[in-house]
Amino acid sequence: MITGDRVVLKDGDIKRVTVTPGKGREGVTFRISRTNGRLSVIPLDVSSEVTSGRLDRRLFDVSGLLEMKYDQGATRLYRDGKLLAADDSWAGQLFVENAPAAKALYRLEVSLQRSLMQLATRVDHVWTFSLQDTGGAKEVLPLRSVEFRPVVDAHRRPR
Repeated sequence: MITGDRVVLKDGDIKRVTVTPGKGREGVTFRISRTNGRLSVIPLDVSSEVTSGRLDRRLFDVSGLLEMKYDQGATRLYRDGKLLAADDSWAGQLFVENAPAAKALYRLEVSLQRSLMQLATRVDHVWTFSLQDTGGAKEVLPLRSVEFRPVVDAHRRPR
């Protein structure tokens, strides 16, 4: 899930669900609901954001996510060519602790596969950036989100 938590359906059965909190989220509890044959799993620590509309409820609609094949992805972060962190889920959340503060070149690689996409079934992104010692100040990575909207014709071919 987008929170880094993992939902597993045994044999695809929405009545046989296991939810495992993501790294750093141990102790989070979940509201699991089954309505009209559909499964939703909402972590209670974000339920107020879902209720208020700040977070889209569809992000926690497990049935919908499975229908869109949001189940394959990988994220890798490299520091000076060495793997620093990895996540093999479509959520792609990385938690990096105790990274050296010295100047370094980073490479972030994100790959997503969705077999039901109409334009592309696989999208790969690679970003490179450098960071340096900030003297103890917190530094935010220069990437928060990416939106990709290619211009296509009526047949969904790139123009």
